[in-house]
Amino acid sequence: MELLKPTVDLAFHRMLSQAGNEPVLLDLLNAVLVSSGDRPATGVTVMNPRIEPRTATDRAAVLDVRATLADGRSANVEMQVVNQGDWAARSLYYWARLFADQLTTAMPYRQLTPTISVGVLSFRLWPGGPFHHTFRLRADHDPAMVWSDHLALHTVELKKLPESFRPEDEELVRWMKFLMDGPPGQKEEIAMESPAIQQALTTLETLSYDQEFRALYEAREKAQRDLISMRADGLEEGRAEGREEGRAEGREEGRAEGREEGRAEGREEGRAEGREEGRAEGREE
Repeated sequence: MELLKPTVDLAFHRMLSQAGNEPVLLDLLNAVLVSSGDRPATGVTVMNPRIEPRTATDRAAVLDVRATLADGRSANVEMQVVNQGDWAARSLYYWARLFADQLTTAMPYRQLTPTISVGVLSFRLWPGGPFHHTFRLRADHDPAMVWSDHLALHTVELKKLPESFRPEDEELVRWMKFLMDGPPGQKEEIAMESPAIQQALTTLETLSYDQEFRALYEAREKAQRDLISMRADGLEEGRAEGREEGRAEGREEGRAEGREEGRAEGREEGRAEGREEGRAEGREE
């Protein structure tokens, strides 16, 4: 039986959120936190991923993984396979909803806790730079001046798997290798180095034999493939339209230049002929 891919969000959610897999989620979150220099968590509680609307015009937000850390921090972990061009805005929206959802009627603002957003991406979001970016609220004139520690947005780009890395990145790099497609036996080899990743692998193996779950998984995987295909088709159509528009503009510019050159040549020829006729008439007179 082919192992389910953890990059399919349905499998990703179950791998990190099902009862008993708190050590798996904790290890992945701590790998991200340690890589960015933040304090690791000592425990984690998985929460309902659905954030209900508060008004009739509001919309619900359904996260891949939602959790509360032992020290009160909130966390959201998302797996994104397709670059739909909206990740920056969408991840910020998820963060905002999760941060605001803490606040109750009588709760003072000072009791709001930091909220962490982690996006594991199967595409290159940023053209350059490292595989792991962390974004915070900092002053323009002095990056060392932080507004507060309430906001932390992380992106982990699987396509940027590094060949060399810092010691504090070691566990995060293991997770990257585990999550992405690789040669046969790679996931098993990585799992031998990390008890949490071994538990994640065991979960995927169990889910792979669950026929009901597999049917849901395959439907979701097909939807992801279709979205990738449609996006690729759209890009190709855009390129084709751009080339055709370029040709049309080029032809029109060529015609315009030709007309202008023709007018200029006609005026010059007319002046020359007029001068010649004038000289001839003068001689005749």
